[in-house]
Amino acid sequence: MYGSAGSCPGEVYNTSCFRVYSIGRLYHLNQEVKFLYKKKQISDELLYSAHLESVLQWQGMWLCEDTAINMKVYNIMTFYMIGGLKLDNLKI
Repeated sequence: MYGSAGSCPGEVYNTSCFRVYSIGRLYHLNQEVKFLYKKKQISDELLYSAHLESVLQWQGMWLCEDTAINMKVYNIMTFYMIGGLKLDNLKI
């Protein structure tokens, strides 16, 4: 039946279904943002620990190694720019 209280398949017909749909969508977006920021935090911590280990190992040659690593990280980050664009394009 059109607009009945229990049916919301496909299209949203009444305000209670729309509210539930909106809440579910916002919850999903919130969880996705939390996941992406947690993933970024973990990768930042791994990068920091690798940086400290490299400084200890390559004491005199660290500037040359640091430049090479930064170039490689920049190339990898261009691949992950899609994730940043995904966060920027979220529309609530």
